[in-house]
Amino acid sequence: MKSDNDYRNTSPRRFRVPSNPASEIPTDSKVQSTRWLNEEEFVQLYRWLERPDTPVHPSYPRAVQLIMTAGQRVEEIVRLRVDHWGARERMMTGPRPRSF
Repeated sequence: MKSDNDYRNTSPRRFRVPSNPASEIPTDSKVQSTRWLNEEEFVQLYRWLERPDTPVHPSYPRAVQLIMTAGQRVEEIVRLRVDHWGARERMMTGPRPRSF
């Protein structure tokens, strides 16, 4: 990910400074890391969400489980309402697009 404050994105003569004094500081990490849980961590988190050992609002574990199993974005889950659930079809429809 590129930094918003990357010296290469600014004018070289800004504030009458001929060069950026921080230009030698690396902007991107050389070591790539991941934000993924391995399978064991995934199962451990999912099981903890089924029976949390600390007080948690009842809807949070279910929302996180839905994100984990169905892959929705957090914003999509936050916007869901009861009327988005079709009990007969057993299908979550989500908010309708504004263009319709």
